[in-house]
Amino acid sequence: TNGVFKEWMDKGDILFYQYNKTSLLDFLYTPTPSTLAFDQLHYTHPAIVIIEIALSHTLISEGIKPTMFWGNSIGELPALYMAQALDFESAILLANQQANIIKDTCEKGRMLAIVDSPESYLKNYAIEGLTIAGQNFNTHFIVSGKTESIIDLQTYLQNKRIVCQMLPISYAFHSPFIDPAKNLFLEFSKNITISSPKPPYISSESTTTLNQISPQHLWNSVRNPIQFQATLTNLKHEDITFIDVGPSGTMATFIKYNQPPNHHSYYETLHPMKKSLNWLDTLKEDLT
Repeated sequence: TNGVFKEWMDKGDILFYQYNKTSLLDFLYTPTPSTLAFDQLHYTHPAIVIIEIALSHTLISEGIKPTMFWGNSIGELPALYMAQALDFESAILLANQQANIIKDTCEKGRMLAIVDSPESYLKNYAIEGLTIAGQNFNTHFIVSGKTESIIDLQTYLQNKRIVCQMLPISYAFHSPFIDPAKNLFLEFSKNITISSPKPPYISSESTTTLNQISPQHLWNSVRNPIQFQATLTNLKHEDITFIDVGPSGTMATFIKYNQPPNHHSYYETLHPMKKSLNWLDTLKEDLT
């Protein structure tokens, strides 16, 4: 185990315990029955924030210095922390409260990733009441909405042999289905100190560099569509090496399928199918 990573995971777990009277690390590292899917929002929201912050500090401790931060959905909170717009406790507290408010006010829903174009979806098989929650590259987008409608869409796509994947989350983020949580989250966020991001900060909600962050933006980042492809397009003239510090490596994959070969360098850190820390040695060798 990397010492810096463990240090920041432990710090995050202390705060999580203060808010929830249970250990996030126990949940993450204790074997659980297969029926307990990792889609419990009160765990997943803070976990994403803490893991991404711990990974970022690990990279910095190894001499890999970021010059820009790019936030995507709930990943905006750890990115804003690293950009010095939020302190550590506030980033975790916002994730924790957002999860609790959504659980208390919103109907459960689902999100489905589809390997097709949004244009094809809208023309051929759109289901009323579902929302396009984001586009990651030309032939990959996400639909969000009621559980029953998402399951109907999944069944249709499987019958048509169109590749799709149900995301492991029990609420319909990036859609009107979480609107009941808006006012309570905005009211809570007004009590959080938010500073101007120090390095350049890019948001997949706005697709541009942001110099000021408001509570409304914190809400928009999980309510409005994820514009990953448009954001990357706005960076196409930059000479950038991207490092994905998310827990699944999906952002690095999206970058790969958005660009011509050899246009940008990109690295993933964690991936569900990879258990070793070889990625850290590779990054150190390539970037330091």
